[in-house]
Amino acid sequence: MKWMIAVVSLVACGGASKDDGTSDTDVDEESDTDTDADADTDTDTDTDTDTDTDTDTDPPTGNTTPVTPSDLVGRTWSFDIANGVYIQPATGGGLTGDLEPLLYGVVQADANSITFVSAIAEPGTQVQNLCITTHRTPAGDFTGNPAYRAGPGDVLVESGGAPMTYLDYTFDGRFSIDATSVTGADYYTMLNTEDMAPLLGMNAQEVCDLVVTFGNACQLCPNGIDTTCLASEIEDVPMEEVLGLTLVERSQAQIDADPSCD
Repeated sequence: MKWMIAVVSLVACGGASKDDGTSDTDVDEESDTDTDADADTDTDTDTDTDTDTDTDTDPPTGNTTPVTPSDLVGRTWSFDIANGVYIQPATGGGLTGDLEPLLYGVVQADANSITFVSAIAEPGTQVQNLCITTHRTPAGDFTGNPAYRAGPGDVLVESGGAPMTYLDYTFDGRFSIDATSVTGADYYTMLNTEDMAPLLGMNAQEVCDLVVTFGNACQLCPNGIDTTCLASEIEDVPMEEVLGLTLVERSQAQIDADPSCD
């Protein structure tokens, strides 16, 4: 429950900003110069085209050597949420240091697909907390090995009798040549405040009103109808392998029946 409340706070706080200040000036200056000289125009075009092509063709950057899919099964990587680049909310809500570490493990992988399970670690460790539920990512595309992309898809996360659906859940990255790390790890999801509200003792609109005070705002949900969703988007999250750790999938029913979780 503590983790879920932290996630609620994380997506509720902060806000994104954009800078549109320079693009108009650059376009005007370049067009005047290019009109005077055809040769200059050709040189600029070649340079710009090459730069853009390299950048757009290879996301995320990193290793290009495929890994052996079967070698990934049973291995686990830490997801260093505190050191990712927060897009939504831009500040991370100021709570990244209070969130338990996240862990991702591979439960299935072949030439075409990959599936991860996500778990929470014990505070200050890289040991799985067996008293918090796990969840699987949406089906992942692994045809771009060593790059993968899981989702987008909806994922039901249950914890302490307060289930939440992660909407349009997406998780992608690129394995290093020995798969001991992942580069360009990005995460995106939306949460409907209808699910969050019971955790906070509020209704959905009250949650939306609350996040405005932190500079954020509810958005249109993926269903195209509700306007009570909050987005969480984090890019370039460091991921390193946790040697010797294989995650155990845990449901709420298993946790409820486990006396060590009382």
